[in-house]
Amino acid sequence: MGFLYNPLVIRRIIVYGGSVIVLLLVLLLARGFGQSVPGTGSPSLWSALVGVADKPSDRDSNIQLRRELTDGDSNPDTVNSTGDKSVVYTTPSDVPPQDESGRPNYVPGQLIVRFRGGVPHHRQDEIVDELGGRILRTLDVRHCEYLVVLSGGLSVPAAATQLARLQEVDFAEPNVLHYIN
Repeated sequence: MGFLYNPLVIRRIIVYGGSVIVLLLVLLLARGFGQSVPGTGSPSLWSALVGVADKPSDRDSNIQLRRELTDGDSNPDTVNSTGDKSVVYTTPSDVPPQDESGRPNYVPGQLIVRFRGGVPHHRQDEIVDELGGRILRTLDVRHCEYLVVLSGGLSVPAAATQLARLQEVDFAEPNVLHYIN
Protein backbone atom coordinates (compact mmCIF):
# COMPACT_ATOMS: atom_id res chain seq x y z
CA MET A 1 0.00 0.00 0.00
CA GLY A 2 3.04 2.24 -0.12
CA PHE A 3 2.19 3.27 -3.69
CA LEU A 4 -0.70 5.39 -2.34
CA TYR A 5 1.83 7.78 -0.79
CA ASN A 6 3.37 8.49 -4.18
CA PRO A 7 2.21 11.97 -5.32
CA LEU A 8 2.05 10.89 -8.98
CA VAL A 9 -0.31 8.03 -8.14
CA ILE A 10 -2.52 10.30 -6.04
CA ARG A 11 -2.64 12.86 -8.86
CA ARG A 12 -3.65 10.21 -11.39
CA ILE A 13 -6.38 8.89 -9.09
CA ILE A 14 -7.79 12.40 -8.64
CA VAL A 15 -7.64 13.28 -12.35
CA TYR A 16 -9.01 9.98 -13.65
CA GLY A 17 -11.58 9.69 -10.87
CA GLY A 18 -12.83 13.20 -11.57
CA SER A 19 -13.02 12.45 -15.28
CA VAL A 20 -15.10 9.34 -14.64
CA ILE A 21 -17.50 11.29 -12.41
CA VAL A 22 -17.90 14.03 -15.03
CA LEU A 23 -18.49 11.41 -17.73
CA LEU A 24 -21.18 9.68 -15.65
CA LEU A 25 -22.86 13.01 -14.96
CA VAL A 26 -22.90 13.88 -18.68
CA LEU A 27 -24.34 10.45 -19.54
CA LEU A 28 -27.05 10.81 -16.91
CA LEU A 29 -27.99 14.26 -18.18
CA ALA A 30 -28.04 13.05 -21.79
CA ARG A 31 -30.21 10.10 -20.82
CA GLY A 32 -32.95 12.33 -19.45
CA PHE A 33 -32.64 15.11 -22.01
CA GLY A 34 -35.43 13.69 -24.21
CA GLN A 35 -37.80 13.42 -21.25
CA SER A 36 -39.70 16.54 -20.34
CA VAL A 37 -41.74 17.76 -17.42
CA PRO A 38 -45.47 17.58 -18.26
CA GLY A 39 -46.92 20.91 -19.26
CA THR A 40 -43.60 22.77 -19.55
CA GLY A 41 -41.93 21.04 -22.49
CA SER A 42 -38.51 21.48 -20.82
CA PRO A 43 -36.19 18.64 -19.83
CA SER A 44 -36.30 17.60 -16.21
CA LEU A 45 -32.97 17.41 -14.39
CA TRP A 46 -34.56 15.21 -11.74
CA SER A 47 -35.78 12.73 -14.34
CA ALA A 48 -32.31 12.80 -15.93
CA LEU A 49 -30.52 12.06 -12.66
CA VAL A 50 -32.98 9.54 -11.28
CA GLY A 51 -34.19 8.09 -14.58
CA VAL A 52 -37.87 8.67 -13.86
CA ALA A 53 -40.01 8.67 -16.98
CA ASP A 54 -43.30 10.53 -17.01
CA LYS A 55 -44.93 8.08 -19.40
CA PRO A 56 -46.43 4.76 -18.30
CA SER A 57 -44.47 1.61 -18.96
CA ASP A 58 -45.32 -0.73 -21.83
CA ARG A 59 -46.61 -3.30 -19.36
CA ASP A 60 -49.00 -0.75 -17.79
CA SER A 61 -50.37 0.27 -21.18
CA ASN A 62 -50.79 -3.41 -22.14
CA ILE A 63 -52.73 -4.08 -18.95
CA GLN A 64 -54.94 -1.05 -19.62
CA LEU A 65 -55.57 -2.23 -23.19
CA ARG A 66 -56.52 -5.71 -21.96
CA ARG A 67 -59.00 -4.19 -19.51
CA GLU A 68 -60.56 -2.12 -22.29
CA LEU A 69 -60.81 -5.18 -24.51
CA THR A 70 -62.42 -7.37 -21.85
CA ASP A 71 -64.91 -4.62 -20.93
CA GLY A 72 -66.06 -4.21 -24.53
CA ASP A 73 -66.97 -6.70 -27.22
CA SER A 74 -65.15 -10.00 -26.72
CA ASN A 75 -65.57 -11.26 -30.29
CA PRO A 76 -62.03 -12.17 -31.50
CA ASP A 77 -62.86 -11.48 -35.16
CA THR A 78 -63.72 -7.81 -34.74
CA VAL A 79 -61.49 -4.87 -35.51
CA ASN A 80 -61.59 -2.02 -33.03
CA SER A 81 -59.81 1.31 -32.74
CA THR A 82 -57.86 2.05 -29.57
CA GLY A 83 -56.67 5.63 -29.68
CA ASP A 84 -55.24 6.15 -33.13
CA LYS A 85 -54.11 2.54 -33.62
CA SER A 86 -56.18 -0.16 -35.22
CA VAL A 87 -56.22 -3.38 -33.21
CA VAL A 88 -57.01 -6.72 -34.85
CA TYR A 89 -58.12 -9.51 -32.55
CA THR A 90 -56.58 -12.82 -33.54
CA THR A 91 -55.81 -16.05 -31.81
CA PRO A 92 -53.01 -18.53 -32.51
CA SER A 93 -55.59 -20.87 -34.02
CA ASP A 94 -56.29 -18.24 -36.72
CA VAL A 95 -52.85 -18.85 -38.25
CA PRO A 96 -53.24 -21.49 -40.98
CA PRO A 97 -50.54 -24.19 -41.07
CA GLN A 98 -49.63 -23.33 -44.70
CA ASP A 99 -49.83 -20.31 -46.98
CA GLU A 100 -51.32 -20.25 -50.50
CA SER A 101 -48.21 -21.76 -52.11
CA GLY A 102 -48.04 -24.65 -49.63
CA ARG A 103 -45.15 -23.32 -47.51
CA PRO A 104 -45.53 -23.68 -43.72
CA ASN A 105 -46.56 -20.52 -41.84
CA TYR A 106 -44.88 -21.61 -38.61
CA VAL A 107 -42.27 -24.09 -37.45
CA PRO A 108 -44.04 -27.35 -36.63
CA GLY A 109 -43.89 -28.23 -32.95
CA GLN A 110 -42.48 -24.88 -31.78
CA LEU A 111 -44.01 -22.08 -29.71
CA ILE A 112 -42.75 -18.74 -28.47
CA VAL A 113 -43.92 -18.27 -24.88
CA ARG A 114 -43.53 -15.21 -22.64
CA PHE A 115 -44.23 -15.68 -18.96
CA ARG A 116 -45.34 -12.82 -16.75
CA GLY A 117 -42.78 -11.25 -14.45
CA GLY A 118 -42.48 -12.91 -11.07
CA VAL A 119 -43.31 -16.44 -12.23
CA PRO A 120 -40.60 -18.68 -10.73
CA HIS A 121 -38.52 -20.81 -13.07
CA HIS A 122 -39.70 -24.06 -11.53
CA ARG A 123 -43.32 -23.04 -12.24
CA GLN A 124 -42.40 -22.16 -15.83
CA ASP A 125 -40.87 -25.63 -16.23
CA GLU A 126 -43.98 -27.24 -14.70
CA ILE A 127 -46.27 -25.42 -17.14
CA VAL A 128 -44.19 -26.48 -20.14
CA ASP A 129 -43.93 -30.08 -18.84
CA GLU A 130 -47.72 -30.30 -18.34
CA LEU A 131 -48.09 -29.38 -22.00
CA GLY A 132 -45.70 -32.15 -23.04
CA GLY A 133 -42.91 -29.87 -24.17
CA ARG A 134 -39.51 -28.55 -23.15
CA ILE A 135 -37.76 -25.19 -23.27
CA LEU A 136 -35.31 -25.32 -26.16
CA ARG A 137 -33.82 -21.83 -25.92
CA THR A 138 -34.12 -18.61 -23.95
CA LEU A 139 -35.03 -15.79 -26.34
CA ASP A 140 -35.20 -12.91 -23.86
CA VAL A 141 -34.06 -13.38 -20.27
CA ARG A 142 -35.36 -10.00 -19.11
CA HIS A 143 -38.91 -10.67 -20.31
CA CYS A 144 -38.94 -14.45 -19.60
CA GLU A 145 -39.44 -15.31 -23.29
CA TYR A 146 -38.63 -18.85 -24.42
CA LEU A 147 -38.70 -21.08 -27.48
CA VAL A 148 -40.67 -24.18 -26.49
CA VAL A 149 -40.60 -27.47 -28.41
CA LEU A 150 -43.70 -29.66 -28.20
CA SER A 151 -43.13 -33.39 -28.04
CA GLY A 152 -46.69 -34.47 -27.29
CA GLY A 153 -49.49 -34.98 -29.77
CA LEU A 154 -50.93 -31.49 -29.20
CA SER A 155 -51.05 -29.21 -32.26
CA VAL A 156 -49.20 -25.89 -32.18
CA PRO A 157 -52.32 -23.65 -32.31
CA ALA A 158 -54.10 -25.72 -29.65
CA ALA A 159 -51.04 -25.62 -27.37
CA ALA A 160 -50.66 -21.86 -27.88
CA THR A 161 -54.32 -21.28 -27.04
CA GLN A 162 -54.08 -23.51 -23.98
CA LEU A 163 -50.96 -21.69 -22.74
CA ALA A 164 -52.37 -18.22 -23.45
CA ARG A 165 -55.32 -18.96 -21.15
CA LEU A 166 -53.01 -19.46 -18.16
CA GLN A 167 -52.61 -16.62 -15.70
CA GLU A 168 -48.81 -16.99 -15.57
CA VAL A 169 -48.39 -16.63 -19.35
CA ASP A 170 -48.23 -13.21 -21.01
CA PHE A 171 -48.53 -14.66 -24.52
CA ALA A 172 -47.97 -17.88 -26.44
CA GLU A 173 -47.79 -17.98 -30.22
CA PRO A 174 -46.51 -20.25 -32.98
CA ASN A 175 -42.92 -19.70 -34.13
CA VAL A 176 -44.05 -17.91 -37.30
CA LEU A 177 -41.97 -18.09 -40.48
CA HIS A 178 -41.59 -15.02 -42.67
CA TYR A 179 -40.70 -15.33 -46.35
CA ILE A 180 -39.15 -12.70 -48.60
CA ASN A 181 -41.31 -13.49 -51.64
